[in-house]
Amino acid sequence: MRSAVHKSIEFRDKLRAQKKGDGAFESGLGKFEGDPARDYYGSGKDSHPAEWQAIIDDLKANGVEIKYREGNLAYSPEKGRPGQMILDPDASYSALKHEYQHYLDDKANGHPGFSEYLKNQDFQAEMEINAYNKEIELANELELLKKMN
Repeated sequence: MRSAVHKSIEFRDKLRAQKKGDGAFESGLGKFEGDPARDYYGSGKDSHPAEWQAIIDDLKANGVEIKYREGNLAYSPEKGRPGQMILDPDASYSALKHEYQHYLDDKANGHPGFSEYLKNQDFQAEMEINAYNKEIELANELELLKKMN
């Protein structure tokens, strides 16, 4: 039986191997290894504008500092308070959900700070699995919607 980590890695690799055929890849967004879903789904602001904005609004309302940097995706936790979200302005909705899940997990854990996550690799792996599972859920949902149309 495959572990959740293996499933997450397989999902990531599958996305990296795919190209949309038309759209994101051909429209100039280009390949970004940290966000393989972007080449398949396009920018999250375009593919899921309302959902994208709802997450951004929630992050801001909860005190998360958001910095936009091309080619970067990260949630950087801070001790005792919400951390910083670094986002490529053309990131996929999938990538945003992944980083948002890191924020939600950090919030649920009381914002212990980055050093606490480094001390416990099992816990760190669990958080990564949680975030990849959000991407997997979205991919499954989008594939189902595609089949329905």
